Formats: sequence, structure tokens, C-alpha cells
Amino acid sequence: MSRKIILYSLLLFVCLHVYSQKIGYRSFDNITLDTEASAINCFAQDMQGMIWMGSNRGLYSYDGFVAQRHISQQTETQIYCISVVASEQMALGTDNGLFFYNYRTDQYLKPEVDFPTDVRTMAINGNILWIGSLHGLFRYDLSKKILEKIQDEKVGIPHKTIYSIIESDKDMYIGTYNGLCRYVSEKDKYEVLNLP
Repeated sequence: MSRKIILYSLLLFVCLHVYSQKIGYRSFDNITLDTEASAINCFAQDMQGMIWMGSNRGLYSYDGFVAQRHISQQTETQIYCISVVASEQMALGTDNGLFFYNYRTDQYLKPEVDFPTDVRTMAINGNILWIGSLHGLFRYDLSKKILEKIQDEKVGIPHKTIYSIIESDKDMYIGTYNGLCRYVSEKDKYEVLNLP
């Protein structure tokens, strides 16, 4: 009787182990770019499902099989953030500023305004592209093509260096070099959030 219990216990353990391996995600595929791109900073997915990667050597796409480089002389730079802004366009935040890229035609579009350099983060809220850089916070109206710099110290942003922006249901949260703040759109006001 004890042999049967041990045998059934062992069989149950083996079955559970095999089942757990089938449902677990323990397999990763290494996607190689090229020898020049050693760091991936950001990802985005376009409307067709293509994966886009911002690297220390420019923009790459991945279709599930092959990674391809998409370069121009201006954009062979560190890309920190990517936002899909239209059905055919992405905004790329780089050390050299902000670039727009049409992924259907594989062309970089000439910027219509002078964007700040050292762009670290972006977020889209409606038709407004929020841009965080080492030189401050900016809002860019995608339809009117107007860039507005937010005066950091005067409005309540703790520091001009912006590292992250995220949108919630009502507000925008802005992470700076010296703390966190929230933009309340109903009041058009910035509030510093004290962290413990």
C-alpha cells in the first residue's frame, strides 16, 4: 500500500512539473541588431504591429523575424523615447532633438519648429505632444504645429530637467530631477507632489 502511495505521489509530482513548464514563460529569444547598437532605450508598436526600438545608434524595427535599421545622418544618435502620433508617423526623442518618422514611406520628416535638444520622454494627450527634455517641459500642438515652453520655476515644476511623463485619467504626472509634480488640466495648474 505504501509503495502505491509513493508511486502515485511521484507520478503526480512529475505531471505537475511538466504542466508548470508548459504554461510558464521560460523561453526568451535574443534579437540581435548590429554590433554598433549596444543599448535599447525604448520600444513602441505601430498600428500594423511592427515593433520599433530606439537604441544608442538610431532606430530599428522588428517584424518578428528580422531587425532592420532605419537611419539618416541626423538620426544616427541616441533615441530615448518613441511615440506613435498618427497612423503613419512616430515622434522620436533624441539627443539631437525631436524627429518625426513616417514608417510607411521610411522617411524622416523635416521638423517645422526648433525642438529642444536632449529629449528624454514624451506623452500624448489628445492632440498635444508633451515633451520632456534636459532643458524643460514643452507642449507641441500636432495639428497647429505650435511649440510652447512651460516656464518651469514660475508654474510649480520642481526642476527644469524632465525625465518622465505619464498620463492618468485626468492629470499628467511629470518626473523631474528634483521631484514629482502633477499637471491638473481642469485648473491648468502644476502641483508639486511631496514624496516621503
